[in-house]
Amino acid sequence: MIVYERLAYLEKMLTESRKLPLSDKVALDRLEAMEIIKEIKMALPDELKQAKWIADERKKIIVKAHMESDVIIQEAKEKVNEHQITLLAQEKATKILEKAKEEATQIKIGSREYADNLLSDLLEKTNKMATIIVDCKADLKE
Repeated sequence: MIVYERLAYLEKMLTESRKLPLSDKVALDRLEAMEIIKEIKMALPDELKQAKWIADERKKIIVKAHMESDVIIQEAKEKVNEHQITLLAQEKATKILEKAKEEATQIKIGSREYADNLLSDLLEKTNKMATIIVDCKADLKE
């Protein structure tokens, strides 16, 4: 920060220098003032380079931060979407399970009814056969 230091010194020279009579003008050591200006001119390019480098680094940091925030936002959106997909899948799975249970119950009821009908038919036919057997046996005894 040579530039600021030299400018401050030049300012001090101006404020502490003798005023010329009957004016606001001051008397300065011309050679000393020129030397200070020369030092400022020489230091200025280095400080400008440093300031430009700082500004460039700041821009890089901001760009990187924006890129990282974009990535984080995208990841968050993907996780939200994955969560929504998971919720939809769970909801669909629940509906499928409920439908499967309902169909299983209907199949169980239907198979019991079928078995009951078969057994009823078998019983009826067995009863008829038993009657026929009893009649045949009776015919044999006569």
